[in-house]
Amino acid sequence: SQLKQLEDEIRGKKKEKMALKKEEESVLSTLEKMDHRIRNLQSDTVSIEARIQKKEVEIGYLSTAMDQLDESIDERKDLIGKRVRTLYREGSGGFLKRLVPSPDYPTFLKRLHYLRTVAGKEMEILAFLEEEQFQLETKNVQLGKVKQQLISTREPLRVKLS
Repeated sequence: SQLKQLEDEIRGKKKEKMALKKEEESVLSTLEKMDHRIRNLQSDTVSIEARIQKKEVEIGYLSTAMDQLDESIDERKDLIGKRVRTLYREGSGGFLKRLVPSPDYPTFLKRLHYLRTVAGKEMEILAFLEEEQFQLETKNVQLGKVKQQLISTREPLRVKLS
């Protein structure tokens, strides 16, 4: 009877040992899965952070370009404003006042050429101003898109890490 009791105890201990071994294997398997998930998250994090950094550099570039365009636009507006004030002071016949008192025909032609050149440069300045304003608007839209891309790049990382 004691032998039977010992055999039963031994069988019980073996079952207990098997159950503990299965539990250990289960825990180890879970740890391996978690370790694998952590490595994947770290890899994803590095990749996403690289994309975020690239977007931040792009935002910096766009901001700098926009600042330069703003500065250039302000300069052109000042130049145009000065020219408009000059034209206003000269009155409606400002161009004629320069052409009519010409002593001879060659001087008249030179003055006419000069006035045409000035008018051409003024048109050029206006065209540059319009182009720069268009570029500024384009870059502003582009900046908005890049900022949105940055937000949408950060979101999956935030979700994965929480």
